Amino acid sequence: MLVFALFQMCGICQNPILPVKEGMTDPHIHVYDGKAYIVVDHDSSINNKWFEMNYWAMYSSPDLVNWKKEYTSHPEETFIGRPYNECWGSGFAKRNGRFYWYLSQYNLAIGVMTAPSPGGPWRDPIGYPLIKPGTAPTDPYDPAIVEINGNYYIVFGVWNFIYRG
Repeated sequence: MLVFALFQMCGICQNPILPVKEGMTDPHIHVYDGKAYIVVDHDSSINNKWFEMNYWAMYSSPDLVNWKKEYTSHPEETFIGRPYNECWGSGFAKRNGRFYWYLSQYNLAIGVMTAPSPGGPWRDPIGYPLIKPGTAPTDPYDPAIVEINGNYYIVFGVWNFIYRG
C-alpha cells in the first residue's frame, strides 16, 4: 500500500526525480520517520561501453519533490579500501535506531556500512565483505533488505537463475 501511495504522490514530482545531472541507477527507496530515503549508484556517462560506477549516493525528501543529498559513499571508505569503478546497487535499512547501508562490489561481494543517521558518519564496522565471493551459489550483487515480522533478510540479484523453495 505504501508503494501505491508513493506512486500517487509522484504525480507532482519532476522527472527525473533527483536534481542531478549524472546517471543514477539501481534505486532503492524507503520511508523512515515520515521522510523518504533513496540510495543509488552513479554511472558516470551514458557513453560508456561498460559500467563506470565509482560511488554510491543517498538522498532524502519529505515530500518526494524536494530532494537533499545526505551522503556520498566512496569505495575507499568500505571494505574495498581503494578507488573502484564498479560500485553496483545498494540496499538500505533502519533497525533499533541505527542505519545500515549494504553495498555491492561489482557482482563479487556485498559489504555493509552503519551510521547513527542517514547523514552519517558512515563507517564499515567489519572491514571485509559481509557476503564474500563464493558464499552464495551465484554472484551476489544489488542487495535489498526485507523485514518480515521483525526478522531482516538480505536478498540480491544473481547472474544465474537459482531458486530455493
